Amino acid sequence: MKQSVLLFLVIMSMCSAQSSAQQVNAFGEYSTSETHLFGTWNPNAPIQVQDYSLLIGVSDCKSTLRNQDGTWQDSVRTRWEFKYILNGHAVQDENWREDGTASSSMRVFNPDSAAWVVTYFSSSSAPFTPGVWIGKTVDGDVVLKQDQAAPNGAPGDSR
Repeated sequence: MKQSVLLFLVIMSMCSAQSSAQQVNAFGEYSTSETHLFGTWNPNAPIQVQDYSLLIGVSDCKSTLRNQDGTWQDSVRTRWEFKYILNGHAVQDENWREDGTASSSMRVFNPDSAAWVVTYFSSSSAPFTPGVWIGKTVDGDVVLKQDQAAPNGAPGDSR
């Protein structure tokens, strides 16, 4: 057992000795790097991954949430970052709100169904099951939907 742990530690130290730039070049040419802070689109990925190209980078925003009664909450300063992930085959966004909450979405285009599959995670939802939205480009806009009842229980969807 001690030999196995020792061997594992030696292998891990050898792996971590490579610079991050070498690792990016060897394992993820299109992932984030010192020269591409937000990654780049992989030409072997579906062209639709570029649907989010205008959002790649960091934006300072204001986020406003709706209350259950339909009124709006006060705006909260938000930092929103989009980047290419999975070696340029998908897009991830992360946002950090001034109120201390954070969330992230992973956006992957499925060429078989010609649809976007987007999974959403949030630090403010516990216990948490990630939401999944499915959608397509309609008149130049990516429209994503998930079945979700309204706060009053009426059937509907989240867009």
